[in-house]
Formats: sequence, C-alpha cells, structure tokens
Amino acid sequence: MSRSTSTGPCVITVCERKSDRWKQVTENVIAKSRANNTLPSYLKIGDTICQNCYNGIAVNFSIKFQQHAQNNLTQFNIEDIENIEDIEKIEINETKGTSTTLSFSEAIEILMDILYIHERRVGKSAIYSYDEFRSIMEGKDVRLKAFFKELYLSSNPLSKSKDSEVRVKKQLLFVCYFLCGIRNKFVNNFKRNLAIYLDSTWTTDTAIDTLAELGITMTSRTVTLYKTAIAEEHANTVNSALAECSEKALVLNIDDYHSIHTIRMPNTTTTSIAAHLATILMNPIIIQPAISRINVHNPRLVSAELIKTNIENVILIDLQENNLHTLDDYVNAINTVANVPTVQQYIRKEHAIPIVANWPGQIHIKTAISRYLVYRNLPNITNTILSFLPMLGPLHVSLNSRELVFLQYQPFFAAMYKYIFGERAVLAQNPKPWRINLLLEISRSAWQEISVIVKNKFGPLCKDAEYLALKNLLDNSIPLVLDIYAILFRSGDFNAYLESCFRVWTIFYRFRHKNYMKAPLMFLSDIFYWELNNHPIWRLLKLNFQNFRTRQ
Repeated sequence: MSRSTSTGPCVITVCERKSDRWKQVTENVIAKSRANNTLPSYLKIGDTICQNCYNGIAVNFSIKFQQHAQNNLTQFNIEDIENIEDIEKIEINETKGTSTTLSFSEAIEILMDILYIHERRVGKSAIYSYDEFRSIMEGKDVRLKAFFKELYLSSNPLSKSKDSEVRVKKQLLFVCYFLCGIRNKFVNNFKRNLAIYLDSTWTTDTAIDTLAELGITMTSRTVTLYKTAIAEEHANTVNSALAECSEKALVLNIDDYHSIHTIRMPNTTTTSIAAHLATILMNPIIIQPAISRINVHNPRLVSAELIKTNIENVILIDLQENNLHTLDDYVNAINTVANVPTVQQYIRKEHAIPIVANWPGQIHIKTAISRYLVYRNLPNITNTILSFLPMLGPLHVSLNSRELVFLQYQPFFAAMYKYIFGERAVLAQNPKPWRINLLLEISRSAWQEISVIVKNKFGPLCKDAEYLALKNLLDNSIPLVLDIYAILFRSGDFNAYLESCFRVWTIFYRFRHKNYMKAPLMFLSDIFYWELNNHPIWRLLKLNFQNFRTRQ
C-alpha cells in the first residue's frame, strides 16, 4: 500500500476524524478487510481513508468496523442477498453442467462457496452440528446429498455405538471445514473459534501455531489481535446490548470469584497468584417493564410487624479485579455498571435495578444507601446508589443452610460416612460443598426408604430427645435445605419459596448463624414492604422470580 498524497477526508462514515495521515485503498486493503469482515459495501479501490480507519479495517479488524460493515450490509434488501445466492447457484450450475453426480473436488468447491456466503457475506457464525450443517448445505444444492451420504458411509457407521456415532459426526463436520479452509483461507470462522478455545485452556502459542501450520487453527498472533479488539470494544458491545432493553426490567448480579485453577504454590516472592475478581452480570427480563425506584427502598431494614403479619398468611457487566470485602469494593463495582451510557439513561428515567448478592453484598450496599440518605453528598457515593436494590441471593441461602445443617450434625454424618465408605474413611471437619450435598442426598434417599418402619417402631408418642432430633433433621431440615433452591426457586414457585425462606431462617436462628440469622429477615421485610405498597417489583417477583438468580 502506498501513502496517498490526498489530504482527506476519510470516506469511512464512522470515522472519528482524529488522524491527519492518509492511505489509499488498494486491492490488498480490500482483500484484508473482506477477510476480517470489516469491508463496508461502499469502499472501493482508489478511495482515501485515514490511518486510524486503516488500522481498524485491515490490521486489527476492530469490532466497531465489523459491526459497521454488517450494518451497512443489512441496508440491502433480503431480496438482494437472495439474488446473490441465486447468482452463485447459477454460476455453479453453469460450470458443472446439468449432471447430478459431483466429483470430490467439485463437492468441496460448492461447499466452500456456500460457506463463504454464509460467513462472509451474510455474517453468520460457524455451524457446530453435523446434521444441521448437512441440512443447510443440501438445501443450497441438492447434488451434495450424494457427497454427504458417501462421507457418512466412509466412517463405517454400522459398527459404531450411539456415543461413537455422535463423536464421528463431530469429526466429519471438522473434516468438511478443514477441506473448505484449505481451498479458501477466508472460510476461517471455525478455525478462529477453535484457536480461541485452545488459547482459553492455556494451550501454548507454539502448539497453536503448529496447528495453524497444519491448517487446523489460526495463528496465536491472530488470536491475540482478535482478543484485543474484543476487549477494546467491550464497553460499546455492552452499551449496545443494554440499549435493546432500555425499557425492560434488569437484574444485576455482583459476586466474588476466585481463580481456583491458578498456581497456588508459593515461590520466593509471593505465596499465591490466585486472583480475586468481581463478576458483574446483567440479566434482562424482556417480558416485564422496568422497575420504578419510587418507594422501592424500605425505610426500615427489618420491619417485625410486617413479617409477623404476613408470615401468618403465607402457605417465594464486567469482570474486574476486586476482593468484594468492603463497602468501597461494592461501590466501585456498582459505579462500573453506572458508568455505562445506556445504564445512565436507564437511571435517569427513575428505574431501579435489583442486585442479587450474598450477605456481604446485601449489607454493604444497604449501608451505602443509608449513608447517602443520611449524609447526602459523599466523595464516592452519589444519588445513583438509590437506583440499585440489594436482594439476598437464593443460592447463598441454600449453600449456607446446607453447610450449617451439616456442621451441626457432623457426628451423625461422620458415622454415616464411615458406614458407607469403610471404617478407615475419615470425614473432614470442613468438607467440600459437593461432599456435603452427597451426604445430604444419601441421607434423604435412605430415610425415604426406612422412615415408615422407624416411625412404627418408635410410635407417635415417643419423646426420646435423640430420636426427635434425628427425626426433625431427616423429615424437615435436610429436605428444606436441599429443595429451597434446586426445586422451589428454580421452578419459580414464589409463595413456596417465601414460606421456605422463613423456615430456613428458623434454622439459622436456632443455631445462631452469625450473618444469616439476619439476612433472611431483611429480605422478608423488603418483600412485605413492597406488597404493602403494591410496588411493581412485587408483581415482577411473583411472575418472574426464577430470573433473580445469583449466577447464570
């Protein structure tokens, strides 16, 4: 490419006009931009573009320019796209004649042409189902049926089990993409996605580049450039995605995450490289209108009168390094969300965003709201905080209640563990959550088998303390902590969850759990406050409660 003597202007319509260096469009620029999916339909050889736009189109394949090219493409009528495909079909038919029998090379050429249109002109992603891939290809050209039939028979399907057949179909799909990629290097969505996946699993650059030499993946440098482009455009991507839900209800999830798969062995300088991150996820509820923030905050953290009155009638965007241990940590996480332009507009409309969080998230965010209401303008807390509504996450209630029940009855579970796995098996003082769940599930299943026999043995009038304690554990506590999230919450049964939330609070209170003997009361108090004031969030909870989950 030669530098143009022109002084502009840049012909790219989304140019930010920040560069005074110019480039002239050549065939090489057109080829690179077409390969990167950044070629707008109006760009022609001889046009003048600025250095910034050249880098975004031909070098870094910025998501901004990919979206611009796609938006420019969609300005054409669907009929135009169909005409393009018809022309391609006519050209293929003219070159192949009227014969219905294709040679192997002809079949690959037709596959390549269809995939090129599918990925480059229409802008669709790679297909990962062999049956779907075959159906689409045969729909474009019926002569490919014989090719796919021979390809499938070559795998000797009669000798394969069902599981092997599923695996073979994935391999055949890879073969199709591999052969098309050899014929045309621009049919590369499959190779790019495979390279990104390998990179995410800590595959070395050398290994990825070796596979790229074999034509299986793209190079590690291309992966790095693609990831950089995605990171640079992440804020715009989030903003454009949220813009589609500007009048719908939004639920915010803020939770801590520990990179447990990193190296934790100490060295001469550090004891661990485990990172503490804050996951910030926005979950839109597209079938419900936005929540008004007017009267959404309960002036009393816990209203005993509301709880007692209602219990009688109840039969329930970013990844940043952050420990989420202090009030400032949560305020910074919320500010990250509030700085998104679409969210700022959402807040100006007096809409509220519920935050599903654990106990620290609930108490710290409520503290920030209280501080603003009392002291008003604080350095890092503004009126934006009033648009966020902390709620107790059902998953945290379930996990903490399971752990509490297990620890309080550990001698019982330790004896059961030895009975199942042998006398030499020793149950840890603080087992992993999966082991706790396993023992709880075994206890419930076994009790269901023998409960009638045991109850008949002791009789309905038995007052033995040990028997009654174990009976309460097996009849009430274990089913409650196992079902409150897995069944009641996930099924969306709000009334049943609400009753169970009060019942599980009695367990926290009985065993004096430091935090969760308070957390459910704050949640229940808010619920009954919204019901008393007939707030829209009350109806939203009853209709779409399962969307208020902690993690996706």
